[in-house]
Amino acid sequence: MKVNANRKIETYEPSGTEVRIHWDITSGQKEQPDGTLTVEYFADCAVCPTVANRSEIIESIISEVYTTGREFAVINNKETDPVEYQQYQSFRAKAKELADGWIAIRDAK
Repeated sequence: MKVNANRKIETYEPSGTEVRIHWDITSGQKEQPDGTLTVEYFADCAVCPTVANRSEIIESIISEVYTTGREFAVINNKETDPVEYQQYQSFRAKAKELADGWIAIRDAK
C-alpha cells in the first residue's frame, strides 16, 4: 500500500504484534491552505506480524506490488518481456533485503 505522513517514515515501524515495512521512501513539499509549505513523506508499505518468518515477510512485501496472477504472468512472459521480468527479479531481491533487515533487528532484541 502507499502511505504518506507529515513525519519521516522509517523503514521498519513495529507496533504491537505488527511491523510496517517501508521502501521507496521519498519526500516532497505540500502547500497548506494558509500558504505555508510543509514536508510530506511517501512510501510503499507492507504490514506483517512481527514474528513472521522470512518467507512470510517476503510474500507480504511482494504481494503489495504483484498479485499472484501478475507474478505468474511476468514469470511466464520472461522471454517476451524481459524488462518486466528483470524489474520483478529486482523487486524480489529488495523484498529479501527488507525481510533480512527486519529479522536482524527483531532477533537482536
